[in-house]
Amino acid sequence: MDRKERVLTAAIQLFIQRGLERTPMSMIADKAGAGMGTIYRYFKDREDIINHLYVKIKEVKATFIFASHSETSWMLIQNR
Repeated sequence: MDRKERVLTAAIQLFIQRGLERTPMSMIADKAGAGMGTIYRYFKDREDIINHLYVKIKEVKATFIFASHSETSWMLIQNR
């Protein structure tokens, strides 16, 4: 797992455990085993981390939803 993924994984775990308001960037860095410089290399701020997590969750969800659909059935849905 690369550094950015470690930060995102640590962030989601802490957000679930502690909530958004009680999870400072320093705590995310500690849990990810990264320095604050590493955190800010990849993300502007905590809101940026949240936005990246949102996009990642939507991508996983879309992959799961469409995994059982063949290309043909997807084309039929689009052409309605």
